[in-house]
Amino acid sequence: MASSIESNRLMQIQTHLLSGLESLNTKPQEIDEIAVHFQLDAEEKNQLILAIETSKQPDDEISPMGKFSAAIKAIRKGYNALPASMRSRIEAYFKIEAFLKVVDTYTGTIDAAVKSTVERFMGRAEFPNTAWWVYKTFMAFVF
Repeated sequence: MASSIESNRLMQIQTHLLSGLESLNTKPQEIDEIAVHFQLDAEEKNQLILAIETSKQPDDEISPMGKFSAAIKAIRKGYNALPASMRSRIEAYFKIEAFLKVVDTYTGTIDAAVKSTVERFMGRAEFPNTAWWVYKTFMAFVF
């Protein structure tokens, strides 16, 4: 009985969190797909959703930033809020700070910079698999 109540509560939390994502340009279907790929349980999925929301929240400090500086800050902020299981799978390929330093060297679009850097660190052969999901997760932090 307690697990049924707990399950209902988790569903209510997810519904509430997912409703907030509509204004953040991240579709609930994308969240579900990322969660399935990384085999997240309900609590970890909620952490992913909160990480995306966290990455979009403005900071108190005011500083003029270019598009890459703002994107890097959003990725770092969201990444740090990810469930530990997701971070450890990503860290099997690269450390986030090394990744962000490479993103910062690109010109062009943020999307292309993140995709190219993921391919560079994880290999083009991995891109249809885990690398693609890492890319989708990072882009959810930015847009």
